[in-house]
Amino acid sequence: MTAVALGLLVALQFPERAVREVAALREGVTPAAWLAAHPQDTLTIFRRDAIRENHASWCARATRAETLGDGTRIVRYAYFYPPAPGPSLALPQLEGERVIREQCLLGTIWLETPRTRPDSQAAATLASRTRDALAAVYGAVTPSRDAWFGRVPTDSQRRAMNGFGGAEALSLGLHFFGAAAWRVPGRWQRDSAVIVSAYDGRLARTEPGRVLAFAYLPIAQLGSFAREVDREAAAERRSTTLAVDAARLSGLGDAKVVQLVGLLVAAESAFTGRHPARPTAIDSSVVAALGDWLASARGLPTTRRAAALLAADQIVGSQAMVYVRAQRQDSARSALERLGAGFARDALGGGYNYTHTWLDEARRLDSAGPAGTLALLALLRSGFNENGMCGGGEDPMHRVIAAGEGLLAQVPPLDPRTAAEVHRLVGDAYADIVALAAGAGMEYTDTVTYVAEAPAARRNGIAHYRQSFVGDRDSPEARDAWLEAWRLIAGLPPSTTHFFCVYD
Repeated sequence: MTAVALGLLVALQFPERAVREVAALREGVTPAAWLAAHPQDTLTIFRRDAIRENHASWCARATRAETLGDGTRIVRYAYFYPPAPGPSLALPQLEGERVIREQCLLGTIWLETPRTRPDSQAAATLASRTRDALAAVYGAVTPSRDAWFGRVPTDSQRRAMNGFGGAEALSLGLHFFGAAAWRVPGRWQRDSAVIVSAYDGRLARTEPGRVLAFAYLPIAQLGSFAREVDREAAAERRSTTLAVDAARLSGLGDAKVVQLVGLLVAAESAFTGRHPARPTAIDSSVVAALGDWLASARGLPTTRRAAALLAADQIVGSQAMVYVRAQRQDSARSALERLGAGFARDALGGGYNYTHTWLDEARRLDSAGPAGTLALLALLRSGFNENGMCGGGEDPMHRVIAAGEGLLAQVPPLDPRTAAEVHRLVGDAYADIVALAAGAGMEYTDTVTYVAEAPAARRNGIAHYRQSFVGDRDSPEARDAWLEAWRLIAGLPPSTTHFFCVYD
């Protein structure tokens, strides 16, 4: 950029500058290309102490601070993200910072006035002018099509929410960290890009405020809980599949299997709001059907009885059944306890959590058989957290690694699809060690504990992820694993932890 062009940008006031900056958002721009066009920017490679706005999915950030012609101080951040995986899930040949500079892609441009203590009315006026300037380019303010996560609020709910600060931002679908304090918000969409402006007054009035204008592409996943929602849905699908597989292994017959799995289908309909089934009716049906199922299983050979217990376990422990029990204040718990289910008081969450007693019994009865393998797979998925209160202990990653690698070494070998999942789970456990060494445990764990083993964990995590792609290149979980492997190859910490648990 020439000195004349730079001078013109500085001369613009914040609203006009915001229009110019967000318009610069383009797909396919790498950090190397950005720095070539913005030589005065400073590039930061991702590290946990550089996270802002609770935003941790980026791999690099370019920063420029300056003063506009009217004296307004501004800071502009350009965020870059790992690329999307290709169909083959091939991992990059480059390593370290070079892969970041050459393969990360621009996904967000964020402009703000620094946190000062301006007159709130003056700041709100500046935000309003910024919204008007953006509206002149992008048209009327437009809410997100999924502002309410697929659930349309009733008129009474809308009236109730209007009494709270941040209701306007929420109604536009601006689900960002701290957005409850945003005032005079604006939101627009141009193709796949979303543009936003607001005055961030801060939740605590003693804290400084700022004016924001930013734009982002889908690769940034800003203001979206889609990844977390998808992960939860995938976990429930895996649990349902495991329940069906175990039920069939019991050999109790199709009619009983259909009846058992039908309980889960009904609970999921109530949980998702797809069906007006009453939790009371579902709860009563569960107790009756499980009683019949377990009675039928008592006379079975050991291996088949283990499978029947595991099927019952996955039904009772499913997220949908937890929801159904919660609607009735756990009224069915005593009846389930009489059938042999164990529960533990959840002091923080309230109520009682199922402790997967039937899973433990299934594993004990058939530790080396097919039901025992399915039970261990369920334990690996949960990080051995059977009680929902960090039951896997302070260091579940090493338990997952030891049990998972033992399972992979067994003879005869696992089927390719199951082996791919176990490789992925073990890769996740190694990735947790790298994440904790980088500070992901915050004040809940000592980073130094993991620093020495992090280099080997990084290598082992990459190796297990590579092996997982041999048996699975199509699932959403495989694509998530590719992203974690990419970050490990780039020398970055993972984007999240998988088994590390804090009960606080």
